[in-house]
Amino acid sequence: MEFTSTVDIVASVERVWACLTEPDLQRQWRTQIVAQRDIDPGPPMPGSRFEIDLRERGRLITSPGEYLVVDPPRELRLRLDYQGKFPLPIEVAYTLRRNGYRTNLEYRQLVDYSLFSTMLRWFVWVYSPLTRWQLQRVMRQSWDKLRQVAEGGKGAG
Repeated sequence: MEFTSTVDIVASVERVWACLTEPDLQRQWRTQIVAQRDIDPGPPMPGSRFEIDLRERGRLITSPGEYLVVDPPRELRLRLDYQGKFPLPIEVAYTLRRNGYRTNLEYRQLVDYSLFSTMLRWFVWVYSPLTRWQLQRVMRQSWDKLRQVAEGGKGAG
């Protein structure tokens, strides 16, 4: 299942890139992130690995990830092996485009359900409109917080 969302932010692409890649800024707008640790030393680059601690419904979930594309300040793509109730391989891509004094940020999420049984894939297909609605609601909240952080206002932190 693929999900896409875009937002315009009144900030430079460099500032928005920092909000996507610097852990302290990330936690201000992605409130489900508790911590992120690099496994491989050095700056993020394709192939380097990380772990991320996420808060989900009162539980702490640690999921490994890997950077697939790191092209500052234009594109960031990563794979997260989400370890929630149903472990899922999730690919996330952020694409940034300068638009005058604004940045257009596109978010794309691809979840690979092919590993699931036929029954579970059918369940996901039936409930995908609800899942999309929930993702849209969560992304609207995240975009509002990201705008605050990137545009220099107070973050959620």
